[in-house]
Amino acid sequence: MDPLTGTAVSEVASLRSTSASHAAATLTVLWCAEEPARVGETLLLPSAPGHTVLFGRGGARTSDDSPRVSLGRHEPNAVRATAPVLIAQLSRNQASLTPTRDGKIELRNVGQCRLIHNGIDCTVARVSPGDLVQFGRQLLFLCTPRPGVLPERSPRYPTHVHGAADAFGIVGESIEAWELRRQLALVAERSGDVLVRGASGSGKKLAAGAIRTMSRRGTRPIVCRNAIDDDVAARFAFQIVVPSLNERRADVPLIIAHLLSSRASTDGVLRARLYPSDDLTRPPRVPLSIVRRLVRHEYRDGVRELERVLLAALDVNADGLDAPESALRRSMSKHGIAAPRKVSGAA
Repeated sequence: MDPLTGTAVSEVASLRSTSASHAAATLTVLWCAEEPARVGETLLLPSAPGHTVLFGRGGARTSDDSPRVSLGRHEPNAVRATAPVLIAQLSRNQASLTPTRDGKIELRNVGQCRLIHNGIDCTVARVSPGDLVQFGRQLLFLCTPRPGVLPERSPRYPTHVHGAADAFGIVGESIEAWELRRQLALVAERSGDVLVRGASGSGKKLAAGAIRTMSRRGTRPIVCRNAIDDDVAARFAFQIVVPSLNERRADVPLIIAHLLSSRASTDGVLRARLYPSDDLTRPPRVPLSIVRRLVRHEYRDGVRELERVLLAALDVNADGLDAPESALRRSMSKHGIAAPRKVSGAA
């Protein structure tokens, strides 16, 4: 193998392992009743284990017993805190959070909103990556790994608005989404054929299109094959594996918003139901039960299946209110959709 090729391939692998090795647990917003633009933001927890912080309504005060944690947006080479949460139903001191040495979060509820951990009411929880954490009917979080700072963005990759589709149609603010963007920019700088692999509906065509657009390959064809064995793979200088939807569940609500915005542009009924202000640039008002179920679903056909499950779930939410889990299960069964997996003991 040519030395440049060998270096580039190992560099891609190295980038992936570096991101994972420095990841710590945090909570990523999946749904927010009063402030839906919060979706995709994460709690900026301390990197050192054993340090307790408070989460709740409003900003820091000198009278606070412990440091307060804010929500923020992780971007390449930067972490940007956003405005304090102003949800009226949250207590000023709603919960205390302590990162642990084993990559989990000790969470204690001290405020007025119920704490629901994986579907179970509690006052204290030990939260692991993949767990769902809910405060009343105000906020839904997914526990996710998150590095302190994401690697610097390649100048080749265009910037995009947080939570929106990027220039190549890729939606997501998770570690996996940013790692994919970084790898796409990396191989776009090199010459040689690229094999893009991934599960059905993971976005392989979008990834291939991004590489083609950012590189000198713009005049060369994209070849699609479904038999992508090891002998075939070995012939390519570079390989990119697009993460499946099951590997980046924190991005599911953002992808839901993207799908609904596209549909609502031609569907007046859907637009009236989910966009009360008639502004498609604002987040849709998706019921909590739908987001909770779609984040837990086990996807076999990626985004295509997500759209089918979403439409099935919306069938039983015609009034815009949360439907019971049993009604969602019946609707999904009617559409031939399997039940979701359980996430870390979720009910």
